[in-house]
Amino acid sequence: MMADPKGINKLEGKEAADFLKKSGLPKEMLRKIWLIAAKTDISYLLKEELYIAFRLVALAQNNMEVSEESIRINHPLPPPPKFDFKVAETHDNNSK
Repeated sequence: MMADPKGINKLEGKEAADFLKKSGLPKEMLRKIWLIAAKTDISYLLKEELYIAFRLVALAQNNMEVSEESIRINHPLPPPPKFDFKVAETHDNNSK
């Protein structure tokens, strides 16, 4: 619900990117994750694509390989991804 407040099963680029930034991952890694997950269109993520992005975030946060192949490999799942809303909200408020 936090990632898709409109409930349309689709996140436009800025909304999705802003949400993924809360993972604390470097910009380059987030770009890589986006390019792997955004299969339908580069400008948004569908619900299924967002789930792929979340899994890739979890892999990156646990120092595991982040690639198209890594989401198909049947290996133990990493812990769920972590998103720090307090840090991002504070940063967003300071930039206004």
